[in-house]
Amino acid sequence: MTTKQLSFRLPEDLRDEIDKRKTDKINQTDIAIAALRMYFNPPEPVVQCNTDEIQRLTDEIQKLKDVIQSKMELTEEKDKRIKDLENHVGFLQLEFSKLDPLLNALMPSKEEITKKAWWQFWKRSKE
Repeated sequence: MTTKQLSFRLPEDLRDEIDKRKTDKINQTDIAIAALRMYFNPPEPVVQCNTDEIQRLTDEIQKLKDVIQSKMELTEEKDKRIKDLENHVGFLQLEFSKLDPLLNALMPSKEEITKKAWWQFWKRSKE
């Protein structure tokens, strides 16, 4: 790359700033070139975030987390209730299987059914 010389005068405070930043590896010319390149080809702008917007979004995220947590707790309670009801159903099925033979033994025989009407089975017999 070919270079051309350019001479210009700098304000004293800017010249002092360049002097503060020069090192063994970076001289005054390199600093001036880098500054001019940044001026003519600025980097992509940094997106400035509004702190109020960040806070609003943070609050909204927290509310959603709370809703998810409550839904999970409700799901756990529902699962426990379902398990409890399944245990009750099992218990009732066991008790019914114990009572079923007794109910069959209490049923009237076929002869009694043909001899009496259905409401007469429950009447006290005077015989």
